[in-house]
Amino acid sequence: MDVLLALSLAAFVILLGFFGNLFFKKTDIPNILWLVGFGLVLGPITGIVDPSFFISVSTLFSTLAIIIILFDGGIYLDIYKLFKEFPRSMLLAITGFVFTVMATTAVMVGFGYSILLGVLMGAVIGGTCSPTVISIVSKMKNVGEETKTIIDLETSLTDVFSIVLAIAVINTLVGGAGVESAVQFLASGFSVGAVAGILAGLAWLPLMRKLVAYEFSYVVTLALLFLIYSTVELLHGNGAMACLLFGVVLANGKKIYGMLQFENLAYEMDSTTKQFHSFIAFLITTFFFVYLGLVVTVQNTGLIVIGVVLAIASLIARYGATWISTYKGEFTGFEKKTIWMLFPKGLTAAVLAYLPVSMKVPGTEGFADIVFTVIIVTVIMAIIGITVIQKKYGPKEKEKRVLSQVKVEKIN
Repeated sequence: MDVLLALSLAAFVILLGFFGNLFFKKTDIPNILWLVGFGLVLGPITGIVDPSFFISVSTLFSTLAIIIILFDGGIYLDIYKLFKEFPRSMLLAITGFVFTVMATTAVMVGFGYSILLGVLMGAVIGGTCSPTVISIVSKMKNVGEETKTIIDLETSLTDVFSIVLAIAVINTLVGGAGVESAVQFLASGFSVGAVAGILAGLAWLPLMRKLVAYEFSYVVTLALLFLIYSTVELLHGNGAMACLLFGVVLANGKKIYGMLQFENLAYEMDSTTKQFHSFIAFLITTFFFVYLGLVVTVQNTGLIVIGVVLAIASLIARYGATWISTYKGEFTGFEKKTIWMLFPKGLTAAVLAYLPVSMKVPGTEGFADIVFTVIIVTVIMAIIGITVIQKKYGPKEKEKRVLSQVKVEKIN
């Protein structure tokens, strides 16, 4: 590709990501639609860009995206909120993820895939899109703060579940191991990654406090993040889990060291460093969605049909998970419907869709097209669902909250 053309396209992608975010804040239409659409125009539709190069570096790009996604999610998790709302958010995350994996496996088997490939697809699309969900929830004034926290935590947890299970199943398929070995790999990798991430965070905080006075010191944290992932993976642990918990510890250092009664070591990541890493996450996310549009073929109607059916199955699975996780909880009908519709798939699913293909797992050649369809359909379904719920139930919910607040003020 011509250098000037490459630079021009890169500039346009960044601008599209920026203005797409602004448009999202005003209209609730995620920028994923514009970015993926631009990728489709560049690749499959016009052929301006040859996707072969991008496919050749898909493993590196996917791994980099996983590291950045989970670390960025970790540095914005408040450990007090995590403990307070953890049971309910964990219930929503587990039921939503498990039900989606089960429904997906059933659909995939129905279309002629093996059970393990069905589980793999379930793991890939089992989570929700954190940037999309969190951005939508943050603007909803008729949803209580506790409900917002539960949804925020749930979408972060399902990212971890998706990545951990998908990698475990891929290793099982590549290595030819049985189900028992896969479960053992999953459990050991999860625990090794968790311990490594927490210990690395606790060890790094005192050093980070000393380095913060130096210019560009935040790049050292980024370099350490890559080393942590690589080291944990070499030790057969789960590097993704290590990155998430490393971020959580760095963002909550004062609270954690306070609990351990080591106030003299108390320090946590500053806002400047958080902004830097969020900027990195923005770039990775923006380019990956364009990359997704570049490399899909969208020519096999059979794969598109599978994707649509999986999107519908995910919506049904989400309904069951919402009913169970909100049972006997202090949730309004409006909040329950909102939780139900916040199930769009996104970056994590896109990243994981290419891992089995890049690792040459048999039978996964069409995964990218299927997941592409699932992402687009679930995003559209979520946008329509949230819009309908807001218009139909939003005004009533606002009136209820005003009356409730008036009663409380009268009592006081």
